[in-house]
Amino acid sequence: MVKAGNRKYHISTLFAAQKMITDMNNAGIPFETASNKVINIDSLYFGATAVNQGIDIEDGNKLNSNGITTAIRWNGNWRLWGGHTSAFSEEQKATLGKEIFDTYGAMQIYLANDFILSSPELQDGPMNVGLLESIIADEEAKLDNLVDIGALVGHPKFIADGMIDISDIKNGSFAWQLTDTPVPQFKDGTLTVIWTDEGYATLIPGGAENED
Repeated sequence: MVKAGNRKYHISTLFAAQKMITDMNNAGIPFETASNKVINIDSLYFGATAVNQGIDIEDGNKLNSNGITTAIRWNGNWRLWGGHTSAFSEEQKATLGKEIFDTYGAMQIYLANDFILSSPELQDGPMNVGLLESIIADEEAKLDNLVDIGALVGHPKFIADGMIDISDIKNGSFAWQLTDTPVPQFKDGTLTVIWTDEGYATLIPGGAENED
């Protein structure tokens, strides 16, 4: 929990609110996490008798490596910290998919809901070849736009489900498959600093010319 003045809040509440704000700033597309967003709080809250007022970034990273989001004081502000879901763990990360980041699962839900909401007027109308091609073209255009804005990466595809058969079509049932790759979060980066003696040659009279 956290404290803001005399009020106490669950971090999950702040994360949910900040995620909605972040999504609104991205036209409702949930590809950006609320982690590392500044929040207006005074401290973490560990209980009425606790003396600890916060944790550092190392502790925050340890918590998030077990799928726990927290808040840390960093770079002059309190920030939400951790974009992993509760299903994440370092030991299992090689086998996980959409469970790794909160944005991964959110994008899958967004894509499914967007398809459902995009064609309510088409329901129970006549399905013909022209409409089939139009649905695929429209959905592929949406996917291309999501790649352009950085919400998806690679080459997402929207195609007819190959398992559908004549009996399904006769009963008015159609199915498609959407394959996509959500954009990953920039969780961490590694810099390797390498020592070299080469620069000292410039301190030797004529060294720069000798280097050439």
